[in-house]
This record gives sequence, structure tokens and C-alpha cells, in this order.
Amino acid sequence: MSYTARRETFQSDVINAPVDQVWNHIKNFLDLTWAGVSKSEPLDPARAKTDNLIGSVRVLTIAPGKLLQETLLEYSETNRYYTYAITKHGDDASVFPGKFQNYRATTRVQPVTESDTTFITWTFSFDGEQGTADLVSDIIKGVFQGGFMQLHKAFPPQQ
Repeated sequence: MSYTARRETFQSDVINAPVDQVWNHIKNFLDLTWAGVSKSEPLDPARAKTDNLIGSVRVLTIAPGKLLQETLLEYSETNRYYTYAITKHGDDASVFPGKFQNYRATTRVQPVTESDTTFITWTFSFDGEQGTADLVSDIIKGVFQGGFMQLHKAFPPQQ
């Protein structure tokens, strides 16, 4: 298998809430339900959903029978970010339309001091197959955009 198509993407948005509120809403790596994922559980049921230990694994149900496993690689409460890898993404094309490797993503929040709002970034990179890497990238971008939409619902503009 040749993974010759490198993809890197930067997605960002501004959320209408102070950074500490947004961080408290998203910081639990093992619980991605805030982003609209139908089910997000620790691989090890003994772990609490507030456990942000490096090496923790979450299992995401994307759709019935379509599961992902993601492993926490870095976590900083002080700098408000976490980095993770997809470590298992179903058999064949059950979740994505092509195979890939070396997937890393980082979710980070930072204050917008002038408006007391939050600048959120969600970045990812992976090595994929030449013919399907763009499709995989578009699916992941859609997940990120869905997460931003859920944050806008959780923190609507003040009237």
C-alpha cells in the first residue's frame, strides 16, 4: 500500500463565550459528544470520561456499525489543547472511503481578549492513498465543522 498523498488542514472558528467556558465544555478527551458524535466512550469502561491521561483511548460511534478509536497523545490544561491519533478506523471502507496512516489532530482554544470570546482551531494531518485522500479529508473537515456548529448552539450570541 502506497500512502503518497499527504493532507494537512487547519479549521478555525470564533465561539461566543469566554475561553474557560469553552475549554471546560470540550476538554474531556474521552467524551466527544459535545461535537455531535452520537456516542463517545472510553475503551476501558473503568476510566471516567474526565480522565485525560496520555494514552487514553476513546471509541466513537460515527454511525451504526461504524466505529473509530482515537488515542490521546498530548494534553495541556494550561495551554488548553489536546492532540490525538486515529488508531483504528474500521474494516475496509466502513468509515472512510480509503485507507490512511499517521493521522494526528489537535484541538486548541485561545482567548480573543478584545471581545472575551474564544478562537478554536482543529487541525489534522495524515498520509493517504492518492485516489481517496481528498475524500477522507473532506469527511474529517465535515466532522470539524459539525463540532463548531454544536459549540455555536451551546454558546449562542448574546442579545
